[in-house]
Amino acid sequence: MAFPEAVESSPRASAWRSRTRAASTAARGAPMSRCSRLMARVARFYAEALARDARARDYLTQRGLAPETIARFGLGYAVNSWNEVLRRFGAATPSASASPMPA
Repeated sequence: MAFPEAVESSPRASAWRSRTRAASTAARGAPMSRCSRLMARVARFYAEALARDARARDYLTQRGLAPETIARFGLGYAVNSWNEVLRRFGAATPSASASPMPA
């Protein structure tokens, strides 16, 4: 038996797959928290920024990433702005007490 097959057939790998499956199933059925909803919106913002920027898409293509890979892993592009996400999704000015969570 080759090493990859040995690892796959080990009891530890089987237990890990079971835990991962259970966690994934539980996560699909649970409602998203406010933080999770915010993170999903921010991820969508980055993905849309990538879709709008030909240079960023070309860079990923030159690095060998197929469009399917980009979509599967939810890759995006951060515009050249230090506060764009805060401006769009959070408080007007950053502070230690301000919450970036939408109401």
